Amino acid sequence: MAAVPMATGWSLVAMPYSYSGSADKSKTFQHGQSVNAGLSARESFMLIQLGYVAEEKVLGGQPYVGLGWGPGTNTTTASVSVTNPNAQLNRSNTSNGSTNIYPLASLTWNKGNNNFKTYITGDIPVGTYSPTSLSSIGIGHAAMDIPI
Repeated sequence: MAAVPMATGWSLVAMPYSYSGSADKSKTFQHGQSVNAGLSARESFMLIQLGYVAEEKVLGGQPYVGLGWGPGTNTTTASVSVTNPNAQLNRSNTSNGSTNIYPLASLTWNKGNNNFKTYITGDIPVGTYSPTSLSSIGIGHAAMDIPI
């Protein structure tokens, strides 16, 4: 349904996002020593996208421009334990802040029952990010996506 033509004018969309996941790995060596590692993450934010659909056609298609951004939180925990010698390292970090800014421009065409769409989107790195933190909300660099 992403390529279905939209009503002209302004729009404001709020999309909640929530993720929770974990990964564990263990390795036992010949002399009874073992290494256990684990990682878990919990993230939630609200993406808000303000957009505008123009009435005038561009290249025969319906143009849309929008800008997305949102507040959120991310908690990440990492743990490592080694037996013989018995050592354990646990680290946890929480980031509260905002996402990056996501610009979007698209053109949508309709021909009978068929709908077609092309777009360009990106990532402006203004969100909460630290290269030394376990958890971040932004990705720390710019990005662009153009389907070919």
